[in-house]
Amino acid sequence: MNEAPIKKRHPLLLIGKIVISLGLMGWLLSMVEWSAFFHSISNANPWLISLGVVFFITNLLLLILRWNVALTYFGIEESKGSLYRLNMIGTFFNNFLPSTVGGDGYKYLALSKKHPTKKKEILSSLVFDRASGFLTLFLINILLLPFYASLVVSNHAFLLLEGITLGIFLGILLVYFLRNHLAVWLDKVSIKFVRKVIETFQLVFGLNRPEIAKPVLLYSTLFVLVGALWQWSYILALGFDVNFLYLLFAFSIIQIAGIIPISLNSIGISESLSVLLLGFAGVPLEVALASALAVRIMLMLLSLSGGITYLLKR
Repeated sequence: MNEAPIKKRHPLLLIGKIVISLGLMGWLLSMVEWSAFFHSISNANPWLISLGVVFFITNLLLLILRWNVALTYFGIEESKGSLYRLNMIGTFFNNFLPSTVGGDGYKYLALSKKHPTKKKEILSSLVFDRASGFLTLFLINILLLPFYASLVVSNHAFLLLEGITLGIFLGILLVYFLRNHLAVWLDKVSIKFVRKVIETFQLVFGLNRPEIAKPVLLYSTLFVLVGALWQWSYILALGFDVNFLYLLFAFSIIQIAGIIPISLNSIGISESLSVLLLGFAGVPLEVALASALAVRIMLMLLSLSGGITYLLKR
């Protein structure tokens, strides 16, 4: 299968992301007490570590089911096996080739070849799939906030992070409620790309049927829960414990921050926030960092199978 050429991103943007990632990781590593770090790793429970395979496969299946709901709504029929291969390859691209192409970019190109008359619908399904996951993180964060409001208010860094999180959510709500006015204004712009973006979001905002929203919200919620369980199991494997609901609350902030493209595949951002937020719950820096790195390394190793699938398709 010969893929269409994929345009590279601006080199300065890539360099900036690399600098941020390396700077944050360097700052974290400079604070590590290495004897405690290696002690935690050497005494890790291998059975709990191996659960990462189960969590990875479970989340991949949830992604397939969630995306299939949107695709079916737009009249695009794909087998679960095909979606599995596309998501595996997409996961590989997200973890190993974030500077040139994302997993969503690959999935769009691959499906566009099979359904050339439904390119706008394919793009809309991908945007809706991402947006639903993003929205679920905000909902979980808001639902759990009352339980940890006192902790948030008592720590300036925590308060700032939660304020930014809620600010982004309110901004999204504002855009949603003003979408018709924005569409009228932007429709006057003659730039073809802008017009396509408007049409895509109009389609996405039109997905208000309960039979679509309910399963997507369910799959997204389960996806977040499995992701939080993954990191929780690794903290337990390293001989420490933390309240799961608090971890889920912190996990929502970490994942929302990770979606913002200011570093290379959120490297440094996720690890720094894990250390900071788990530290408020008494988790040692070395344990928080080791658990975050273990999840990332396991994810990268498991996603290598997507690279093999891509090479076989080529």
